[in-house]
Amino acid sequence: MAVTRLRGDEYITLEYKPRKSGIFEFELDSDRPVQTYIVGPKALERFEEGSKNFRYWGGFPDPRKHQKQKVWIPFSGPVYLIISNPDPHQTAEVEYEIYY
Repeated sequence: MAVTRLRGDEYITLEYKPRKSGIFEFELDSDRPVQTYIVGPKALERFEEGSKNFRYWGGFPDPRKHQKQKVWIPFSGPVYLIISNPDPHQTAEVEYEIYY
């Protein structure tokens, strides 16, 4: 599993390029509750602009420490997993694994 540390109000974006539409699965464990979103390019753009209104196929917008999900991605372009630490004061240590 990969490990990352997210400072308060920080997020990372992980890009994956599946060869065709299909299943995207991730597993995550964190010492603090974090939010996740599985998005396409346009939704990523809206998220990075600070919008709270964007389309996502999966993830957990309500913060959780343990997450596991398998979703169907309806296209073959790049897919992004956003992992966000919503706590403004605490750092989160996050372990994650992506399967596609």
